[in-house]
Amino acid sequence: CSVSCGNGRAFRQVVCMNYHHHIDERLCDPEGRPAAEQACNMPPCSSSNRHADPAHNPNHDNTQIHKDYAVLDKGTQRNLPSSSRNQWRTGPWGACSSTCNGGFQRRVVVCQDEEGRSTSYCDETSKPPESRHCDSGPCPRWNYGSWGECTHTCGGGIKTRIVICQASNSQILPDQNCEILEKPPNMTQCNAHVCPSDTLWHHGPWK
Repeated sequence: CSVSCGNGRAFRQVVCMNYHHHIDERLCDPEGRPAAEQACNMPPCSSSNRHADPAHNPNHDNTQIHKDYAVLDKGTQRNLPSSSRNQWRTGPWGACSSTCNGGFQRRVVVCQDEEGRSTSYCDETSKPPESRHCDSGPCPRWNYGSWGECTHTCGGGIKTRIVICQASNSQILPDQNCEILEKPPNMTQCNAHVCPSDTLWHHGPWK
């Protein structure tokens, strides 16, 4: 009590606690907050103890503080602040976003308490990365051989060549694995010049 006799006030410290840690009081239910002060009644003052009453002593701190703790329970639990019991947990890396020439992988990173419940109070500076670059190797490329013989020696013909989609390890792949719009031609025209005629001029002797 703030006085040794008569009527006074009793004070106590009320703090929000979690796992024996002092946390922000906004994380505890305000409706369940214990009172921080109350009236107190001491024996009536006599003329002698009025002068000895600490309430009349300017050097005396009238506030006697008693600690009471508002502890989070299942009924009033809110998001918990960062503590050694909250930690980041990661899922497996997903597939690379590209099959070649690099890309990105993503994974789930969540903050959980010791019972596996999601919370927002983990140390952001120690949060594991949610994405990373992935090296999926070079893209397949078109490869082609030499042109073959023309189908005709004159009058227009066709010549062909082999065009394949090939991986960096020389494996032949289906065409859809390469850029279709960049596929080199596998056929072209050749020997388009006019063929010579089978008729010939014939002349007799001069007369």
